Formats: sequence, C-alpha cells, structure tokens
Amino acid sequence: MPARVDPCLAMLVDKPPKGPDWAFEVKWDGYRLSIHIEPGRVRVITRGGHDWTERFPSIADDARRLALKTAILDGEAVVLDDKGRSDFGMLQRALGRLPSAVESGAIVFLCL
Repeated sequence: MPARVDPCLAMLVDKPPKGPDWAFEVKWDGYRLSIHIEPGRVRVITRGGHDWTERFPSIADDARRLALKTAILDGEAVVLDDKGRSDFGMLQRALGRLPSAVESGAIVFLCL
C-alpha cells in the first residue's frame, strides 16, 4: 500500500476534450479526500496530504464497514442542500467551523 496517492483534481476548460480516453465527473463543492483502507486501519487524507480521519469520523466508520482488505478511494466529502446540491458553507458548519444546526452526520463521501 503506498503511503499516499495524489487525488485526481478537476480542471476548468472552455469545452470538454473529445475521445474515448477521457472520463468526466461532477465538480462537487467540498473537500477532495483519499480514503486509505488497510488491515486494522483507515485513514482519511486530504489532497494536501493531511490526515483528517478525526475530522471525518463518519466517513472513516463507513469505510471500516466496507468488505475491503485494502483500497484507496478517491472522492469528495460534501453536505448536500435540500435540492441535492453540494454546499461548501454547510460543510464548513458541519465540521464545526461556524455555528449551525448542520450536524457532522450530514457529511457524505462521494466516491469518484
């Protein structure tokens, strides 16, 4: 298991490239994370390489319940509004950075 794998990052362009070698994803408004699953250990790593497992306990707990021995999952931690759109401000409040009724359990990990 590598210590770290750099996550894929979105790139803004005027129009998408063409051809079968390209894959596309939705640009969510959250934190890009890699979930490292190893025997007896799960780590939530930011794109900058910081271990934020304690900041995202529900994501780490969900990863522990997966039937995987080892894996690295690339995705985005988000909070969705009532219309299903990601909202970075709500994510910040769910992480306790701003006063809010948004709870940490509202944070979901979208595997990309």
